[in-house]
This record gives sequence, structure tokens and C-alpha cells, in this order.
Amino acid sequence: MQDKSSTMPKWLQERRRQWAELRALANQFAEKAKEAFGKVSVWLYGSVARGDFNFWSDVDVLLVAEDLPKHPLERLGLLLKLTPPGVEPIGYTKAEFEVLLVRRHPNLLALLKEAVCLRDDLDLTKLVEEVRKDEGQGGRIWAVGEGNIR
Repeated sequence: MQDKSSTMPKWLQERRRQWAELRALANQFAEKAKEAFGKVSVWLYGSVARGDFNFWSDVDVLLVAEDLPKHPLERLGLLLKLTPPGVEPIGYTKAEFEVLLVRRHPNLLALLKEAVCLRDDLDLTKLVEEVRKDEGQGGRIWAVGEGNIR
């Protein structure tokens, strides 16, 4: 049986390699966030999650943790300390996230529409799936484990 990568065009092999590198950055952030905050839920969203990234794309990640600083600049500063270069984080507490989700906040729904769940220690995936199903976006949340889409 012939290896699929040997028959794949070189440009496609390179594209897949780049995508894996960008997803690895998101996974690095998820691991650092877990070390810093304990239980967290992290989603990859945007062009890297969809696979239509380009040279200028950053890696967009959403973090939900039990406790984060209340002041936005303090919160952002803390998140940026955890991020590898090229990663663009946003963060909510679990309570904030649940309120925004239940209220069907349009920005959050748009973000989660094509998001890939990297880690879900807070068990939020079921709630997100229910909201997405209610919104007609389909209930399935994509999951990434060890950098492989499953």
C-alpha cells in the first residue's frame, strides 16, 4: 500500500504542515492556560480552525476559566503572558461565558460556529452544542486531541 503523503502534491503537504504548526501553537496555549488556571476550556476559532488561513493569519483562541482578573487590561495582560507569538487570546470567566451563551450573544455565537474545542475541563461543550443546535448551527463541536482533528 502506497503512503498517501507520497502521492499528495508538495504544495498540499506544505499546507498541511503549516496548519499542524498553527494548531500546535493553539495547543501550547491551552496547556499553559491549564497550568496557570487549573480547569479551563479552550477553543480554536477563525481561519486556522476553518483551515483557510493565510500568511498573515493569527491563531485565535478563546479561553474560559473559573477565575480571571476582572479588569480587562489586567486580564489581557495575563493572557498575553501565556501566549506563544502569533496567538491572539480572548478570555471569559465561566460565569461570563455561560451568561453570554444563554443570552445568545451574537459575537460569541459567531465565534463558536466553526470553533474547534482543544480542551474542555469545565464541561461546557454540551451547553455550547445545545445552543448551537437551537440556533440552527448544528450541534456538533469539533474536537482536537494531540493536534489531530477527530
